[in-house]
Amino acid sequence: MDRLGIDAIIAIGGEGTLAAAKRLTDAGLKIVGVPKIVDNGLDATDYTFGFDTAVQIATEAIDRLRTTGEAHHRYMIAEVMGRHGGWIALHAGMAADAHDILIPEQQVSIEQTVQWVKEAYARGRAPLVVVAEGLSRNIRTRLIPSRSWSSINRLSKYPAANHRRIRRIRSTHANPATHAQAR
Repeated sequence: MDRLGIDAIIAIGGEGTLAAAKRLTDAGLKIVGVPKIVDNGLDATDYTFGFDTAVQIATEAIDRLRTTGEAHHRYMIAEVMGRHGGWIALHAGMAADAHDILIPEQQVSIEQTVQWVKEAYARGRAPLVVVAEGLSRNIRTRLIPSRSWSSINRLSKYPAANHRRIRRIRSTHANPATHAQAR
C-alpha cells in the first residue's frame, strides 16, 4: 500500500465486505467502513444505501403478485429480504397494500395467519401476505399442501430426468406451430 501511495481504503458494502475490512484493519491497514446494507439492518441510522431501491423493486413485484392473485383467485405469499429485520417487508408491504405483513421483529402466530389466509380464500378473496425471509419457511410449509412438497422433493432427486422433461417442454413451447396446436 505504501509503494502505491495509498493511505487508506474505503470499504463500501455489507456484512462480508465489512468483515473483510475488519481483517485488514487487524492486519494494520487503515480502513474506513461504509455500510451498504440494502435490508436496512443497521442500528442508529434511518436508511442505508440501497434500501430505497430494494423497497421500490419489492413493491413493484408485490403489486404484480396482487393483480395475478386477484385475476386467478389465488393467495400469494411474497418473500422479501430480511433474515433478521423486516424493514423491506414492512415498507414494501404497506406501499403495495398487502393484507398481512410478517416481520421478525414482531411476535406472530403463524397458525393465526394461516387460518386467516384460508378463511379469506374460502370467502373468495385473494389474500396477499408479505413475509420477511426469516419467517417465510414456516408459512410456506403450512400453506402449501404436503403432496406438493413431496412432488418437489421427488423432482429434485432425479435431476437428469427433470432436465429432459424441461428440454421437452421448452422445445414444445419454442415452436409456435406446436404451441398453437396445443391450445
